[in-house]
Amino acid sequence: MAHPFGEGQEAWIPEGSFTLLPRGTPVPKAVVHVIRTRQLQDRVRVYIPLDVRVPFHIQQRMEPSSLVITLYGVQSDTDWIPQDSSDPIIRDIRWNQVSSFVYTVEMTFNQDQQWGYDARYNSSTLEIDIKRKPDIAGWQNSPFKNILICLDPGHRPGSGAVGPTGLIERDVNLSVALELKRMLEAKGAFVVMTREGSEEIDLGARSRLSVAVDADILVSIHFNSVSDGVNPWKNNGSSTYYYLPMSRHLARMIHEAVLKELDLPDLGIYYADLALCRTTQMPAVLTEEAFMIVPQQEYLLAQPSYQKRCAKAIYKGLETFLKANR
Repeated sequence: MAHPFGEGQEAWIPEGSFTLLPRGTPVPKAVVHVIRTRQLQDRVRVYIPLDVRVPFHIQQRMEPSSLVITLYGVQSDTDWIPQDSSDPIIRDIRWNQVSSFVYTVEMTFNQDQQWGYDARYNSSTLEIDIKRKPDIAGWQNSPFKNILICLDPGHRPGSGAVGPTGLIERDVNLSVALELKRMLEAKGAFVVMTREGSEEIDLGARSRLSVAVDADILVSIHFNSVSDGVNPWKNNGSSTYYYLPMSRHLARMIHEAVLKELDLPDLGIYYADLALCRTTQMPAVLTEEAFMIVPQQEYLLAQPSYQKRCAKAIYKGLETFLKANR
């Protein structure tokens, strides 16, 4: 007999997000009869009504720009999918019965750059919000007007990296973020900080805050160190991190701007399973512009003028990204 969740499939489920049913309870199964969409002010909401809640997985793709939703324990009775021909986001929606109880929905988009998605259950209906591109202005040759950017000065609790003379990363992160905030607000952006001082906030709360304020972009600011046994003289420079495909272009724009401004060795752009980068509701990246552990770089990072250059580099990367997506 076919396994209801696909042969060989395993899943990691966070503690507290499931309820154990009595032994012998039948495995939940559902049927999809219809898929609907609804246009909201800044997003399109996709509804997949189900008989019961079932496990699902979402994969984001950029070529073509799309989302693939895989539902486990589901069979199709999908006669039609109503689609709005004037929808500015969704170009097409198709379903496929991959195996007896594995059902996929593929949504392809009109916008090449995706701006985030959110998925959750409302009763037994799976709801997926697809965000529209924000209105990127040409105001005073700046694309920042009314763009909401969440800045995350990394660490606290915890100090982060500590330089040879005791310079603490969390303090430099905050100084650079505050300087970047001033630059962005001067050009009309709205900026939300995950912390503005010594308050403590964990990683999950930082991501939730960016979602709660409905940010268009999330940038987490860090400066690097090295693991024990790694030679810092040969392993230092600038690096930028992303997780979701929609964030790679932003990571590349910021990384190129950092390299141009700071002229440090290029450590590359990394696909990385980092908490802030996993935020699905907006493009999200993490920067490691320089190394706290290298004495020359620590000396520079202690200078307000160099902190301003670090902020300027991220600013220029954000500007290039937004202009490219007008």
